[in-house]
Parts: sequence; structure tokens; C-alpha cells
Amino acid sequence: IDLNENLILSSKIDKGPQQDFFAAEIEPYVDNKQIIFYPPVDQKTKQKLFSQAKCFLFPIDWEEPFGLVMLEAMASGTPVVAFKRGSVPEVIHDGKTGFYVENYQAFLTAVKNIDRISPDDCRAHVERNFSVKKMTDNYLAVYEKILGISQSPQF
Repeated sequence: IDLNENLILSSKIDKGPQQDFFAAEIEPYVDNKQIIFYPPVDQKTKQKLFSQAKCFLFPIDWEEPFGLVMLEAMASGTPVVAFKRGSVPEVIHDGKTGFYVENYQAFLTAVKNIDRISPDDCRAHVERNFSVKKMTDNYLAVYEKILGISQSPQF
């Protein structure tokens, strides 16, 4: 599948194996036209990139414990396409705020279908499920369950 899309990458590249991998496998394709690479960007630039993106690609190959960057993208109204690893199914509402997939071919197909996802649904999902209050309440509920406390202490 030829997606015929621009790809913007931004990352810190650590010295050693990561730098070697980048130099051999990524950098040769960076033409600063269709494939653009930015070193780490500040929060304002990150928000701008997210808000202008068609989607955010999260092709992890490990058991990601949370993936806050997916929430940053969706809070900007940008749907996420990710491999179904770690916390991805807990963060992405599949088919509503993006897609999580099992393999490379499905990843490409998901990108082709990303226009089916509403930016408003992405933003609402983050507000509804990952606000500071919601996250705090959920953490407290887990701690209370572990400790056998039936009600949160009043502060």
C-alpha cells in the first residue's frame, strides 16, 4: 500500500545502538519533503504538530505501560494508529479514537481509514476518561481496594 502521505518524525536519539539504528534505517529516508525529522520539540511545537496531523503513529513493539503521548495526540483531536501492545487497548477506543492493530498490513490499512475518526471524539474521549480528576479517582480506588479501605479519607 502506498499511502502517499507526508511523515513527520520527532524524537530524541540517544548515542549508541539507537543512534546507529537511526543512521542506518531512518536517516537515509529523511528528505525533508515527504519525510521530515525534528529533534525533540518544545510543548508549543508539539501541540502544533499534533493539531495539524492527520493521525499519530505509535508503532510500538513492546508492552507499553501507558503511553501518555497517545493522550496528548487525542487531546489535540488527532487519532492514533498503534500496534495492539501493552496499554494501547486501554487508551485507544478502537474505531472511535483511532485504531489498534496486530500487524504491519493492518497498520497501513488503518492509516488509510483514519478519516473515519472524528477529532471531536478523540478530544472527548480524553476529557471523559483521562482528566486529572478521573485519573486521581481511579488511582485512589485501586489503592483503597489494595488496602481494604472502603472510603477515601477526607482531606
